[in-house]
Amino acid sequence: KPLSKEAKLAIKQCAATGKKFKVLSAAAKACLAGHAPTGDPQAKLVVPTVNRSRPEGATKLQRKLALRPNDLASITKLGRLYLRQGNPYMARMILGKGTEVRETAPLLNMIGVATAQLGDFQDAFALFAKALKKDSSYAYARANRAALLSRFGFKAAAKAEGKKIRNRAALSEGDPALISGALSAAGGGN
Repeated sequence: KPLSKEAKLAIKQCAATGKKFKVLSAAAKACLAGHAPTGDPQAKLVVPTVNRSRPEGATKLQRKLALRPNDLASITKLGRLYLRQGNPYMARMILGKGTEVRETAPLLNMIGVATAQLGDFQDAFALFAKALKKDSSYAYARANRAALLSRFGFKAAAKAEGKKIRNRAALSEGDPALISGALSAAGGGN
């Protein structure tokens, strides 16, 4: 019993330090709250293969950005092209430039998608949360959060997140603004 008390105190101190410095993942926070994830999240990690060729339409957008470097619409379209093409590195770099102009829910969401494709699910989850702070009704970010919750075994939380999506009809599988499996994790699909 004395060791159990010491262990619990050590876990509380560690958790307090982790929360203070914001280094705990969503899974760790859930475990500390008493919600154990199911499955092995590490088994699902995949290193992305990157298509390094320039997507069709990129040159035109790059020329446009050369003339108007703060054109958020062109930045977003170019980042979306790179996501669709399968180059999350380029997408994240381009979309990151857009946050210097203005942080919007769609922009933060797509950076989150690129970040998730690169395997950094904790940062992706934080980006989806930030997108929802900008626009709580943004369905893409909500579906992506549900997908990450589901991926790490928090099925009930994923389902609850999916129920908050108001305009599910606007979402379609294969859209570069959605991570793989987002629609099914959010409780539906088109």
